[in-house]
Amino acid sequence: MVVKPTGEKNGPILIIATFHNQNLAISHIVPIASASNMPVIVVTDPVNLTLNNVVFKSPGPAISKIVPRALAKFALALRLAIRERPSHIIGYHFFPSAVIALLCRSFAGGSAIYQSTGGPIEIEGGGWNSENKLLRNLQRPSKFLEKMSLDLVRHFDYVVGRGVRAEEFFTQRGKVFDYRTILGSVEIPCSVPDICSRDIDVLFVGRLAETKRLNVFLQIVKALVTKRPELCVAIIGDGEQKAYLSDLCVDLGILENVHFTGKLENVFEWLSRSKTFVLTSRTEGVSIAMLEAMAHGVVPVVIDVGELSSALRSGVSGYLIKTPSESQFCERIEDLLSNPTRWRSFSASARLNVAEIAARSTVTEQWLSL
Repeated sequence: MVVKPTGEKNGPILIIATFHNQNLAISHIVPIASASNMPVIVVTDPVNLTLNNVVFKSPGPAISKIVPRALAKFALALRLAIRERPSHIIGYHFFPSAVIALLCRSFAGGSAIYQSTGGPIEIEGGGWNSENKLLRNLQRPSKFLEKMSLDLVRHFDYVVGRGVRAEEFFTQRGKVFDYRTILGSVEIPCSVPDICSRDIDVLFVGRLAETKRLNVFLQIVKALVTKRPELCVAIIGDGEQKAYLSDLCVDLGILENVHFTGKLENVFEWLSRSKTFVLTSRTEGVSIAMLEAMAHGVVPVVIDVGELSSALRSGVSGYLIKTPSESQFCERIEDLLSNPTRWRSFSASARLNVAEIAARSTVTEQWLSL
């Protein structure tokens, strides 16, 4: 049983999270900081970022060498929670950050908020199919861990998810918390370049990890190159699969078409040069990279997983592909590249779509309401 101490909720907001890049941190933290009249303390890995009303804290290098990373974060978060008595403690992803948030509340009071960033996959089968490397070692679903996870979820004051699929999942399992749908936020440029000014045909932004299924992405590029030998593709990001993917480009004969930029903190210049944004991921919550692409007029062609369907209207502001079908992806991408009029219509709709659901001011208001 998780004990929920009582007390005045007038302290800072404590956040426990892992952010793989600065844009991700800005997207999620800025609206919370803007909605709060109290400081925001973020326990995360070292990040070179300065935000108003936000203090970033990371475990020292000494303790990180002695104990596992998650345990070091827990020790730091617990010390800060006891000292600062936060009004809200927010954990991004169920394990370990949200679990840490719940434990900290047991000692320090306030309300505990679980940010279901990846959606139900973080809970289903005990998280065996999620992006968490430790849980993926299970290699098969665990009913015991799923039940235990759901029992813990019921002790949160709020669960913040990314769309209707998450809401249905938690509702069907007997929620006793307050559920809210709040996306990450993006800035919406006043204007964006036309298709004739964009030189990148296909764009990917994200970690070069197995869950992104970039091998499928490159097979799609290969098929497109047979029709468009001059196809220009940009892959922005870094990760453990970089060498493998580079070798795969050589094997497929598309190395000259694909440009690996590495990890970039500012991707906006690349977004303004791109026509289509493609995701073939195995799992997603709502991709912040996709929302940023839409804000810059890039048209998404993405696999229908997670809450991506909550963020775009298929056939209006982009295309949702039901299965990782190479032919379907190619057909939709080719349709956009060869039809500037349709691309312009989709691009304008994508910008309107994302402004309605994820503009920074909109997300700030949602956090203020919570």
